[in-house]
Amino acid sequence: MGKVRIDGQPVGRVELIFHRQESQTATAAVGVPPTATTDADGSFRPTTYTGGDGLPAGDYIVTAGWPVISLVDGEETTGADRLGGRYAKVSQPAARITVKAGNNELAPFELKSH
Repeated sequence: MGKVRIDGQPVGRVELIFHRQESQTATAAVGVPPTATTDADGSFRPTTYTGGDGLPAGDYIVTAGWPVISLVDGEETTGADRLGGRYAKVSQPAARITVKAGNNELAPFELKSH
């Protein structure tokens, strides 16, 4: 559905959250917002109900974080956001998108690390 680039390069393990804009009707999903994590090539496909099912039509504010991943006692743990929280707030999102019914291909989200 889309790609994320940081400083012009595709990046894996960026975590995205898709927040429905409040202007949506009362039929907007309530509960956990759709999410996605980028693959190594920066590509992502959001999950709303089941893995990779995409997004319902509507307007979204997309927040993003790129956590440091460490191995502790053989287990992966997530640490600080390498983007410094720059794109983690709805008031300062990574992107604002409109999804239409059917297949959508979004313009890449171009983020800066500094």
